[in-house]
Amino acid sequence: MRPMSLRRTASLITALLLTVAACGKSESAEAKAKATVTGFFDDVAGGKGDAACSRLTGAAVRELSAAAFVMQAPASCPEAVKLVNDQISDDEKKALRSATVNRVTIAGDKATVNDDDIELELKGQTGLFRNNNPKPVELEKSGDDWKISSLG
Repeated sequence: MRPMSLRRTASLITALLLTVAACGKSESAEAKAKATVTGFFDDVAGGKGDAACSRLTGAAVRELSAAAFVMQAPASCPEAVKLVNDQISDDEKKALRSATVNRVTIAGDKATVNDDDIELELKGQTGLFRNNNPKPVELEKSGDDWKISSLG
């Protein structure tokens, strides 16, 4: 067996480091997108309107506020989160807090989380999660972070 040359060894180490660095970036973006979604669910379950709304783009803020309008009077985003929190059961809050995002699909500055890629521990009264026409949660890159652009 012939020893590897120093140049070849350096090339292999460089290639390995570049591969690991590329994987780290991809995993980091995926982890951040997942954390945005699960953090939003946790904020809604806790009635933390300002925190939940900080995870949304302007379009998603309008989407949430419009949904609150259907439930009651026009509301700011934090008020809409409070309205949603007031309307859901303790079991549904527990389910939101248990959310795990199993998969995020990232394409440049956009990401999607399909409904079936979100795992919730459903126990007791959880009618909120019966959706016959599930749409994905959509995210957009915002600086180094991700924000939800559509709640699905």
